[in-house]
Amino acid sequence: MSSLKYILDLFEKSADSLKVPYIKTTPKRLQHWAEKNKPPFIALIDLEEIDSKVRNNYLVSFNLGFICAVASLKDPTDEIITKEQVEADILVKKFRRLIDNDPKINTTAFASSEVYRGGVYLGVGKGFTMSLEMADLNDYCGIDCDG
Repeated sequence: MSSLKYILDLFEKSADSLKVPYIKTTPKRLQHWAEKNKPPFIALIDLEEIDSKVRNNYLVSFNLGFICAVASLKDPTDEIITKEQVEADILVKKFRRLIDNDPKINTTAFASSEVYRGGVYLGVGKGFTMSLEMADLNDYCGIDCDG
């Protein structure tokens, strides 16, 4: 299993354990998906992979951007927006905790910001970024092994 496949599976399993739909998509495609799939949901919308060599091993780092929407409300009050953003914060931190608890993953950075946009896309929630490190899980035997 590749490192990328490992983390994508981990994100999906983590969201499933929270009983929240998860999607890997682009911001533009998320808008169309969100019109048919109401919040709450977690969407991976940005992924950057960086490989570095440490002695004879490779270390893989991922910089990730997510959207966590918990509500898409029409004309909510400021109090309702705040209440929903608190709910989003709780959901995001539970999701992060599940990722942090994986023994193969090291979370090196995490940041979040409130999201509110009228209409069905995004709605009320949190945008968050994570940076993860892990050992390279890719199988290079086809090029590195004898026989």
